[in-house]
Amino acid sequence: MFPKKYLTRAEVSDHLRVTTRTVDTYLRDGRLTGIKVNTLVRIEAKSLWRLIKDNNPINAHMYLQ
Repeated sequence: MFPKKYLTRAEVSDHLRVTTRTVDTYLRDGRLTGIKVNTLVRIEAKSLWRLIKDNNPINAHMYLQ
């Protein structure tokens, strides 16, 4: 999976190839889970994996290379 437990919005957007605003939308919609400390947002790596796997289970391993 991912070497880190939590990822930044920029790291998640790079993995998904979307903008950070889209990542914010996914957080608001509940598609991704994370934590907020003051102004910093960190997304749980397992929720990113779950989002990728649920949307494309056959080719999910390709996103991690």
